[in-house]
Amino acid sequence: MPFKVKALVTPPITASFMAGLSLVVFGSFSPMFSIYTIGYTFSPFYNASIVTVTPGANYFAMDGLILKLYKFLGIFYPAVFCAIMISTSTIIVFHLRNSKEKLDNMKGAKSAKSAKSAQASAAATVTAGQPSLSSATLTRREVKVTKMLLVVILVYLMDFFPRLVKYSASLVEPEFFMYKRYHNLMMVMSNVMWILDFLNASVNFFIFLGMSTNFNKTFYTIFPRCSKHEKDKHSGKERGSKTNDKTTLQVSEIEMKK
Repeated sequence: MPFKVKALVTPPITASFMAGLSLVVFGSFSPMFSIYTIGYTFSPFYNASIVTVTPGANYFAMDGLILKLYKFLGIFYPAVFCAIMISTSTIIVFHLRNSKEKLDNMKGAKSAKSAKSAQASAAATVTAGQPSLSSATLTRREVKVTKMLLVVILVYLMDFFPRLVKYSASLVEPEFFMYKRYHNLMMVMSNVMWILDFLNASVNFFIFLGMSTNFNKTFYTIFPRCSKHEKDKHSGKERGSKTNDKTTLQVSEIEMKK
């Protein structure tokens, strides 16, 4: 492996990091919860309570700096996560290629030593034209990992692009915000963003299941009934039981006729 990730990133460290990251992200957005004041006014005309939304204290705080900070963070956090994802993926691919080159060099050194030996010269001649299985395996693995990482990055970019457009537009056009001139358009884009967020959060499972051999094997080991082999076996048993029941019924009908 390029890195000893399992030894460094233990479950407690991962849980602590995720908890701290969540506190930072949600804490930075917490002032937005009080940016509007929601009230209820009874209307005799409609015979119902009408919701009234007015700007709160944080709306005009620091000359609107909190509102601008919210719009900026909406771009900043996803951009940072995207940069981290791309950089770590690049590092992984680089070290995979580097490990392949080191393995090839080790293979070459071993073959050079064996070539000097008179006893192993014949065996070296026979196997000289054959490709290295370990090298070929690493090459396939390298391509597979690279494709999987690229798919994950592309899915994230598809989720990030509408967010970039929305928050950039809100920074350029102040009226592109809630309860302002372009409120409806902003809400449509927000709903699109939320749908893409849900898809981005759920589609990674299927990417890893379809493109990662280890993930696929581990998942079907934990949940064997989800595997196609188990389903085929189960359906085969059902077909066999139905055939046996049909045969038994036919035999009983013949005996009744006798």
